[in-house]
Amino acid sequence: MDYLKINFDELRFGGMKETIDALERAFQKFEIDFYLIGAFARDIWMNHLDHLPTRRTTYDIDFSIYIHKIEQFQELKDYLEQVEGFKRTDEPYRLLSPDQTIVDLIPFGGVEQNNMVYLEGHPPMDLSVFGNMQVLAHAKTIIANGSEFKVCTLAGLCILKLVAGNERAERFEKDMGDFYYILVNYMEIAGDTLFDVEHEDLIDEDFEPQIAAVKILARQMVPILKESLELQERIFAIFFKLKEGFDDREINEMHELEPQDKKIRRLKLVSSLNDELKSQL
Repeated sequence: MDYLKINFDELRFGGMKETIDALERAFQKFEIDFYLIGAFARDIWMNHLDHLPTRRTTYDIDFSIYIHKIEQFQELKDYLEQVEGFKRTDEPYRLLSPDQTIVDLIPFGGVEQNNMVYLEGHPPMDLSVFGNMQVLAHAKTIIANGSEFKVCTLAGLCILKLVAGNERAERFEKDMGDFYYILVNYMEIAGDTLFDVEHEDLIDEDFEPQIAAVKILARQMVPILKESLELQERIFAIFFKLKEGFDDREINEMHELEPQDKKIRRLKLVSSLNDELKSQL
């Protein structure tokens, strides 16, 4: 069963239908390539898993949009305001739709300089888009009513959350919370893929489903990270920070003594993710 398409249809035709329809009209008018990111994308991958712990409710929708020149971005916002009834906010990348949905439009591509995008506003803003190009090159495409919607993968979302949370201190708690939510619950997300032939090497005498699932997540991150050595180095530096100075041996010893401790369990998962990535890259 194509849960990705089912979840997408449920969200698209739910409370945000008018907002999504307006955005689709705008993107098509200006021939803008767009990608769903953030919590909306996460929910498209996970909403059929209703037995997972309660997660942060989605009241907004985030898109990364490939822009060739900054004037195109201004024209898009003008159209949404003047024709579709959106309102501007103090943040130059954020709009409020007529149904009060918060819409973040993150431009990248032709407007980047050294992984940054300069946005005019009050005040103006330098917006980091580090990793966007590599992550979104591996987005999943959904066909709906003859239109294409590109959705960031969960592996891609983990990379974006890790980067964003460690670039801006004010985002750290929220973004890392989102990252750990995916990491801790990836066993449920992976489901039967744990037993796919391509991952049969993970099933041995020490097989632990949650650890095996994290290694599958690492393998899904590999094609993205292979796109950029700089991105690889950034992610490994973040994992080193998240391990809080402990090496793998110390983490394994702590985990053997207190496997139910939440902090130690997270250290073990991060260590396993890090090690699997290093073995695959």
